[in-house]
Amino acid sequence: MTEYDPGDSFAADKLAKRRELRDRNTEVYPHEFEPTATLRELERQYDGPNGAAGDDIHTISGRVVTTGRTDEDDAFVDITDGHLTVRVLLQESSHVDHDIHRLLDPDDLVGATGTVARVQQDTVVFDSSDITVLSKTLFRPPEQDGPGDQEVGSSDREDGLTGREGSSDPIAALRDDLIRSKVDSRYVLLRELRSHLAEQGFVEIETPPLQTPPNDPGPAHFETYLAATDEQVTLPRAKSVYHSRLIAGGFERISGVGTDFRPAASTSAVTSLELHQAYTDCEDVMTLAERMVSDAVTTLHAGDSTVALDGREVDFGRPWTRLTMSDAIDEYTTLDASALSDGRSGDRAQQGGSAPSSDSPPEPDLADIVERITPQLTDATFLSGYQVDTAPSRTAGDAGDTGCVEVIAGGEKLATLFTVPQDPLEVARGVDDSSTPQDGDGQARSSSDADRLQSLAYGIPPTAGVRLDIDRLSVLLTDSDAVGAVRPFQRYDDTS
Repeated sequence: MTEYDPGDSFAADKLAKRRELRDRNTEVYPHEFEPTATLRELERQYDGPNGAAGDDIHTISGRVVTTGRTDEDDAFVDITDGHLTVRVLLQESSHVDHDIHRLLDPDDLVGATGTVARVQQDTVVFDSSDITVLSKTLFRPPEQDGPGDQEVGSSDREDGLTGREGSSDPIAALRDDLIRSKVDSRYVLLRELRSHLAEQGFVEIETPPLQTPPNDPGPAHFETYLAATDEQVTLPRAKSVYHSRLIAGGFERISGVGTDFRPAASTSAVTSLELHQAYTDCEDVMTLAERMVSDAVTTLHAGDSTVALDGREVDFGRPWTRLTMSDAIDEYTTLDASALSDGRSGDRAQQGGSAPSSDSPPEPDLADIVERITPQLTDATFLSGYQVDTAPSRTAGDAGDTGCVEVIAGGEKLATLFTVPQDPLEVARGVDDSSTPQDGDGQARSSSDADRLQSLAYGIPPTAGVRLDIDRLSVLLTDSDAVGAVRPFQRYDDTS
């Protein structure tokens, strides 16, 4: 058996410095260390371009940026927390290990105890009486011009923390201020949305990540094999089936945050916040969504409801614009809304108009019309007066529903608002119709269809819901180019 050689995995020069530190009886991976102040707290305490020294003793920590000697020949170590850099002086007269800086490399994690000597040109200078190596880095840095000079490029920032192909160093990307600020913004957004729902009495529920598939999942589902139970399963497209069951069981306000998998979508794995509220209609959840998102945006942007996006401003301030599909067609397209078939039935004759002749050119598909309109809507807008088949509780044969409402801002669809069908017979007919191919060869209902029908059979009150795309909203609010810039990790981790 070949003996393991650390040099095969780690940088030789750093391994040599680690050995020398150990020879000095320096523990390079201590189990305990407790800072008494962050670098930012230290800066605030001694705020000012040329602040005075302090007598208070502090213990701080950070990663090494660079080391060297001052003009007075004092050894120093510059450390950072990712936002602020502090210069730690290792004065020979007071420091036993004053030359330890020779054994430190950029990104080593160190701690120091001492006092603030001065604040010079906005830089805190820390007079250290003791320095501790907290973690000696051993990684081989990517090819670069010089130690510590690597920059996070545009491809890294676009991929964010995902480590996708093209990102030369995903760990370095973690420390990029711009990337970190975007991930922090996503966290604040989710925190504010959840806080708002909690104040309104919503109960957050986790739903199963795997579902029993229909007989023929088709392109609308991700199907996989679960070895533990020896069965095929699908990944969830929405949380509505489980929320409907909870509504039938007596819960009146349900929410959940998780990943929905929709192969047909531009991004197949979508982080969404979905909620269902009993005894409400679309008008009620429009008010809820408007207040929830507007307040979150205002908190995220320090009281400002507008967001800068590609040189334009997107306004999330209340009240949002309310636009019917008919008005949107007239305003943003060259089509005549009154001459088009009704979006709900697709049959003009049923609406009292004449049916198109066989010689008439085919009408634009409603979904295509929406795609034309969406990029032209900048400020937060409710687009209503039509029905789509992507609402989570909707089946192909739903009848008598309140029209679907889309939330659009910055030229992107951010949310779908919907009502849940209550009549189990109408839903059953819709399921049967949608699962019957053109050749008439019928198929059995899926377990999710059966679950939905069982919930409706128990009876549910009038219920409406919202599905909010957290990824798209995060990208818009941070003016990012891609979802990877605001996600901590990609959906399918291939870093191994």
